[in-house]
This record gives sequence, structure tokens and C-alpha cells, in this order.
Amino acid sequence: MNQSRHRRIACFGLVLAMVAALRLPVWGEQPGATADPAKTEMGEIVGMLAEPNRVKQIFAIDRSQIDRNLEKAARIIIEQGTMQPDGRFRIPVAVGKRVDVVIDLRDGGRIEGVHLGVRRSDFVEADPPLTKSEAEKVRKVALKLNVFENEIDILSLTGNAQYAVALLNKRRTTPFYNSQPGEIIWRLEVWRFEKPEDAEYWLKDPEELFVIHYRERLPATEYARKRILLDAKLGGLQLTPSQKSIDVGTIAIPELKPGIQLRNAPAGPVEKSEFDPQ
Repeated sequence: MNQSRHRRIACFGLVLAMVAALRLPVWGEQPGATADPAKTEMGEIVGMLAEPNRVKQIFAIDRSQIDRNLEKAARIIIEQGTMQPDGRFRIPVAVGKRVDVVIDLRDGGRIEGVHLGVRRSDFVEADPPLTKSEAEKVRKVALKLNVFENEIDILSLTGNAQYAVALLNKRRTTPFYNSQPGEIIWRLEVWRFEKPEDAEYWLKDPEELFVIHYRERLPATEYARKRILLDAKLGGLQLTPSQKSIDVGTIAIPELKPGIQLRNAPAGPVEKSEFDPQ
């Protein structure tokens, strides 16, 4: 990859990221249209709920269909699941669609899948893991590109030597345009990064700048009451013509405390890779 291409990718990623960061849309995740099974090949996601009496509903969501400006939340495609009294569940899902499983609890908490997988690197001999030193470079880029929020938690940062993914929980708690007393903006997003060939820097992945989980404008007191458990095991599930059923096993339903939490995350960065220059 030549330097001119590096510069074009850098400019493209920076401009789009800045435009996205300066937007102030409001969004609450609501069930949208369900795919028509008669028009597409369908499969299923199955599993077992450990405490089905605590579950209000279970469904799958295709986050790639969320409008990036959040002006058309109805574009979210949700496949509603069915539950049996013993905890078994089934969610019909179109083959080829990548979805996250979401579980709404009767007490108002939520368990939802998050896709933290990355593409395999282009290394022929192996797939070198992301090292701590490279992860620190990604962290700095992520924080630098977040120009609107003043509080940013990186809940997960994983990947390999070429691709990385970060889970960002971001808040704007200081006054903003037309804000009301005690009001904040909350954004929960997955950002993907790529390290160009022979480069020492990382860029936002131009093919997928970010995936939106939540973007809301709300009172700080309401945000403080949110109880969300993100589960990487329930995210990025994709059926194929050769595998039309995915069994996610038994899903534990813990008592959720206030806050945004994560479980079953991929392994974090390593100290040093065997493929690093000696």
C-alpha cells in the first residue's frame, strides 16, 4: 500500500468520524419491522434461559440497519423470539444476516449481545494478536476522535495485529446546545480500526466506522438507573447456508446492578507477540 493511499484513507476516516461526532441525534431502541420469512431463507438461533420467569422478551437485532443519523429508527430489523416455560427459546433469523440477541428483563434490566470479533489479519503464517503497545496506539486514536463527549470509558479493546475493535461508553455531561439542567447525551458504540500495511499508525476502519448501540439525550438521573449487561457471546451471530441453526447454550440471568457492564469479552491485548520484530 503506497503513501498516497494511506493519506486518502486517513483523511476519509477522520472526516467521517468528525462529522459523526458532531451530530446530536436522539434515539431510543424500539422494535421495528420484522423480515418477511416468505421472501428470504430463514434459520434460527436457539438456546436456554436459566431463569425464564425473569425474562419479558427475547429478540434479535440487526444493528447494520440502524440509520447512522438515527432519523429512521424504524429501519432497525427485529426478529422476535419465542420462549417455552422451561426456558428454551427460538429466534427466527434470515440466513446471512448478522444479529445480536437481546433479552429484556421484567425488572427493567437488559442483557444484549455485542459483536467484538474482528477480521483475520493478512498474515499468511498466523493471526498475530494485538499487543499492549499497539492497543495503546488505538486507545489514543479513539480518544482523540471523540471531540464531543467529555467522559469516555473504553470497556473493551481487542483484536489482532491488523484489526482492532473498541467498545466505547461515552457521555457529554457538560452543557451543550439547547441542553436542559441535568441533561446529558449518552452514546454506546463499537468502533473498528485498521492498521495499514507497513504503517505504524491506526485508522478508523473505512468499511465500518462504528456500530450504534445507543445514542440518547436524557436526564443524568435516568442514565444512572440504566442496568445493561453486554454479552459478547450473544453478539455478531450469523447463519450461513451450511449452518442454519446456532445454539448459544444456557444464558445466565444475573442480578444486574446500575451501570453498563460487559461479560464474555474476547481475550485482551498481549504483552508481546512472537511475530514482533526482535
